[in-house]
Order: sequence, then structure tokens, then C-alpha cells
Amino acid sequence: MMIKKFNELILNDQTIDKDSVVVTMLKEDIEDSLIFQLSREVYRLVYNAEVQKDPNGGLGIFIDQLYIDDVAIHFQEVISARSATLNIDESKMTNDLIDVVKKYYRNAATEEELKNRMVQVKADDKQSVAFGKIGTIYDLNNIPDWDEFEKLLRKGIKSFS
Repeated sequence: MMIKKFNELILNDQTIDKDSVVVTMLKEDIEDSLIFQLSREVYRLVYNAEVQKDPNGGLGIFIDQLYIDDVAIHFQEVISARSATLNIDESKMTNDLIDVVKKYYRNAATEEELKNRMVQVKADDKQSVAFGKIGTIYDLNNIPDWDEFEKLLRKGIKSFS
């Protein structure tokens, strides 16, 4: 049921081009799990990413290139298989998939996963205060620099084609 709901969310999105390869795939089979699986893999990269302090003293995440390459392999497998069956150019397929995954990867997460990646850092460790009163809350559910991530993902997809 989660996959169908996820796919309906994409199909009902007015900002996605109706000529998109993804829309075509989902109209053919609303239960198709490939877009969900790719989105879930990208989210799991974020979920399992190493949490590090950033130069400003805040928190951020680090995703190793090897993990991005693993996801790129799966993207390439989907692109190769589906572009052949749908008779669509691989570059259009790549662009459409990445655009949709960029917008929807968080929707492939469970509520528990999203909550687990919300981290509060107290302003002063000596204080004992209620959650949210003093300190900073970090949402570690997002890829901090999507453009850099996309560049590395595309590089991986290209190298495995």
C-alpha cells in the first residue's frame, strides 16, 4: 500500500511534466515499485550517513562515494532496462528519474526514520531543560548539497553504463 500511495503522490503532482518518463511508467502500472525503491535507497544513504560536526560547530552528514556508487549502479540498471522497454533515450530517463527522486526521496522514509534523524544539541550540556527550549534542532533527513550529490550520482551512473 505504501508504494501505491507514494506513486499516487507523484502522479498527482502538478509540477511534474506529464510527459515525464516516470509519469509514463506509473500510469502503466501504479503498483510499480522502481521509483519508490530508488527513492528509498537515496533516503537510506542519508539515514545511514555519518554525522559530523561542520566548520561552524553545527552538525552535518557525510556520505561516502562508495555508497553513492552503489546507488548509481541500481539507477543505471533501471535506466538501461526501462529505457529499452519504453523506447526512450537514456539521458531523458536519467534526468526524469533524478528529478523525481530529488523531490520525493524523503517520502520513502518511515515516520520512525524521520524522527530518529532529528537531533537536538543543547546550548550548554550542564543545563537540564525540556526538549526544544534551549539548543538547536538539526534535521539530518536531507542531503545538504543536492547539486554535489547529483553530480557524483550522475558520474557513477555514467561510469557503470
